[in-house]
Amino acid sequence: MKICTACGQAMAESLAHCPICGTVAHQGLDHVDDYKILELCHEGYDSILCRAIKSGEKIPVALRIFTRAAPVDTEMAARLTDELSELQQLPEAYFVRHLDIRQSADGLWYRVSEWLDVENWASLLMSRRFKEPRSLLKFFQKTSAILEGLHQIGRTIPHLTLRDIIVYKDPQQRFNVKIDYKLSRFLDPALDRPGPMLQRLLTQHPDITGQRPLDVRSDIWSLGKVFVEILAGDPELDDPNQTVEQLAVPEQVRTLLRMMLAEDPHYRFESMADVTEALAAVPLWSRDEVATAPSRRELINLRRLSGWMLLLLLIGVALAVLAWFFLISREDDEASRLEKIANRYAPSIAFVMVDFGLQLDQKRVYQNRSEGSAFLVDNRGHLMTNRHVVCPWLEDSTLMRMAAAFKKQGKIPRLDYTIHLWFEGDKAFKRLPGLTVTRRVEDVYDLTTAYRTGGLRRVEVSGVAPPPTTTFGRFKSPLKNDFAVIQITPVPEGKHPLPLASTPAARKPLRLAPVIALGFPLGSRTLEQNVNVSVTRGHVRRTFDTMIQVDTSIYQGNSGGPVINEEGEVVGIASSVYMEMARAPFPVATLLSDIGIVLPIEQAGRFFEALSRGAVKWDGRIDFELEQRLARIYAHADAGRWQAAQAQAMQELALSRDPGLVLANGITHLLTGDYERAEQLIAESISMNPANEPAVFLLYLTQWLGGGGIEPVIKQDLLALDWRSPYEFLGYMIKIFEKRVALARALEGGYSRLEKAWLYYAAALMERSDGDIEAAESLLRKAANRVPAEEWLQYLILVQLEQVREALAAKLSTEAERADYERQTQTLIEEIRGLIDASARPEEEPADITADLGEEEATGIIEQLQAILDADPERVEVLVSLAYAHLLEGEVQAALAATRRYLAVPGRESAGKLSLGLLEAVLVAGLGQTQEAEALLADFEKKVGDAWYREIARCLLGEVSPEALVLQAQNGPEYILSAHTALGLWAQVHGDAAGALFNFEAALASYLDARIEYVFVRTRVEQLRQTLES
Repeated sequence: MKICTACGQAMAESLAHCPICGTVAHQGLDHVDDYKILELCHEGYDSILCRAIKSGEKIPVALRIFTRAAPVDTEMAARLTDELSELQQLPEAYFVRHLDIRQSADGLWYRVSEWLDVENWASLLMSRRFKEPRSLLKFFQKTSAILEGLHQIGRTIPHLTLRDIIVYKDPQQRFNVKIDYKLSRFLDPALDRPGPMLQRLLTQHPDITGQRPLDVRSDIWSLGKVFVEILAGDPELDDPNQTVEQLAVPEQVRTLLRMMLAEDPHYRFESMADVTEALAAVPLWSRDEVATAPSRRELINLRRLSGWMLLLLLIGVALAVLAWFFLISREDDEASRLEKIANRYAPSIAFVMVDFGLQLDQKRVYQNRSEGSAFLVDNRGHLMTNRHVVCPWLEDSTLMRMAAAFKKQGKIPRLDYTIHLWFEGDKAFKRLPGLTVTRRVEDVYDLTTAYRTGGLRRVEVSGVAPPPTTTFGRFKSPLKNDFAVIQITPVPEGKHPLPLASTPAARKPLRLAPVIALGFPLGSRTLEQNVNVSVTRGHVRRTFDTMIQVDTSIYQGNSGGPVINEEGEVVGIASSVYMEMARAPFPVATLLSDIGIVLPIEQAGRFFEALSRGAVKWDGRIDFELEQRLARIYAHADAGRWQAAQAQAMQELALSRDPGLVLANGITHLLTGDYERAEQLIAESISMNPANEPAVFLLYLTQWLGGGGIEPVIKQDLLALDWRSPYEFLGYMIKIFEKRVALARALEGGYSRLEKAWLYYAAALMERSDGDIEAAESLLRKAANRVPAEEWLQYLILVQLEQVREALAAKLSTEAERADYERQTQTLIEEIRGLIDASARPEEEPADITADLGEEEATGIIEQLQAILDADPERVEVLVSLAYAHLLEGEVQAALAATRRYLAVPGRESAGKLSLGLLEAVLVAGLGQTQEAEALLADFEKKVGDAWYREIARCLLGEVSPEALVLQAQNGPEYILSAHTALGLWAQVHGDAAGALFNFEAALASYLDARIEYVFVRTRVEQLRQTLES
């Protein structure tokens, strides 16, 4: 678009004269950077679409040049670039490829995309191809199948229009389809200047005009509109539903279109997979077949058939009435009880809406909202719900990506949210028909009647269960500990708290036990203005430790609501809807609303009991400034200003209650010797994140240093840490403090610099406790020389070293000697700090390197591991990963050398020691030395202390059957991984490739993907499959 210099008229780039005043126009757009414009394809208010070619290249591209009117700046371009990287992961066969976002030399932003030889829709609608049923059905099926795949990766396109469906000719001149998943459509959140086609969609789409949350069913409506436009040959329909009735298509097609275009989303297909399946079932038709009326004979036969059907119907009704009378007496008591329960507790169910987003420089740069249910559980105003209902940002991948992108740019976003809550009968919803598109919550909800975060009628998050972080944890708990507790003040009168199931039998209901679910399935999509609790009834179908499956209808708005048994007790929290995979070009998840997934109440109940006793829990807030806060604390600690570090930590804690910051605050109190407050803060951080084993160890250390005694439970839990835990070394440390390991032997137990630093530190504390200050000082120096940078341990060592040197100085006889010794101490401390600063980078973990095995060449990973070992020979833990990496490459001798080098190092019985102890025998057997391998296994079985690994050795020796070993392995994922890895390796070296593959595949069921054995078997499975298939 260019502007006439004489009259100011906007006109197309291609025009040579102004159409208003006739003035000769200046030359239009012909180049953008090194791209030559070949053709102007489309001009709009905020963008121009061109076909262009880059200098020196032969393949044209599409350029969308954003005009000055478009709200594209550096910040917006960064967001588009981040989104573009996501869109590039979409399958190229089905979606238009967008290649880059750039800024031209004259300041215009533009997007580079692939060029397609696109067919014009006007020509297509006139063509014979789009009037022939076979081609139409094939086209419709392909389009819906592509959208199935888009839904499966978590994306939707509710603003889909005919222009977004690209029909093009491939290199073989065959017609094909792609979806243009546009980035530029949402540059302006208000969508204040949409094109005509999009504008019609915005005013016709019932989900948009009705201000409903958009989901996959919104896409189904939009696609249905497109289908009707194609069938009618009219892209400017005012009423697609009315047009459906005028189409010359079979009734089956009209029914399909009516379902797609239903005003209420619940009457539409549940998923695009259903649409694809329905299209596949449509028979081919001809226009003659559609237009032909039934004959007189056909009408007579139809009347006869109707008579027989009526008679059969009357008989069926009679039988149904008899059955009803028989069953009603049995069901009446159950229905009556459930009805009373529903009416008693419905007023205690709350509707929850959370408006949340990101703020940058006091401006909201991202906005979203969620809805769900909650239920009152005590008279102090506590309500229970799902974590994803009250902390939806934790599940919002777009928010997380945007925050990460801002942080890469050096900008710190802030989480911004408000929780709103209404009870049964409260006016919560507005109906403003004049606003067809809105992002303002006050246009949808009546906020004046709500409890809200920070309001006089207040609602706050009391505690949120942290989701599992490991693959096995997510597998074991598919609902991801999805519960939370909120609290309101003041507490409304006349509401009955819902009792939680308290007995084991009640907490695990039997199959077919009747239940009801209370909540708000439609949320703000209800046609009423007041909150009105929905009750659905059903039965338990299956129960597991981590979830209950019910046949009660559960929808998105039910999330967080109670599922109640016949006794009126809450047995679970409605949390999810079952999903199944449907076929498509790529698999698609399909929601089945009548199969509800319920989170059992047991764990949530224990969480609430702990809160009631005063336990501090995480509030679910994300602090995107956490790294900066910790860095400000580190700056003081690095300079030895312990009191200043503590003061800074307390200042930061007043602004953020992140669990990591609470722990850091506890450590600063530990550094200043305030053991009581340190213990309190570290215990709080553990309460917020119970899976933090290092924090539990720090709590033990604080209690040990404070001298007030160790809590037996803490000691017991830490001593139980063995090879099965990634924190096994902490258990070994506790054995030292408990004097279960001699100090001289203890110092040989470390396999890395960090472990050795901890061992010297622990030994120094033990020597100081026994009164040998000189020995403690020597050990602390050794610890300081080994501690890696960016570890809290360095500060603990320096504090102890200062105190020990101060005690040694006090023994000197003269003031001059003491002053000189103190100067020496200061010099020593500065030298140690210099050494630590010189290694100012965290140790590179072998697990981070080997995680790429199978995706990268093993030789490159071997080189990285060897480089770490060459640079620091004390890091012998690298040898474990190195041995398995060599084995994957088929380098048996190199693997054996790494294994024996590791086993020769004196040390504790760690997971690596046990794993390589077995691997040595396997490698020797692989070299054909069977007798030596069996001798190694026998020796291993005698010397090793762990009973499980002795059992594996006995199995490989033939003394225990593999079936018996596998049966015992069901005790835990670590047993599964170790047993099947050993059996698979043993099978492979004895030429049984099928047996090896079977065991390696079984090992993957452990889900322990952080362990080197898992990485090894995952890669070996792929290798063996290729070998056996070839």
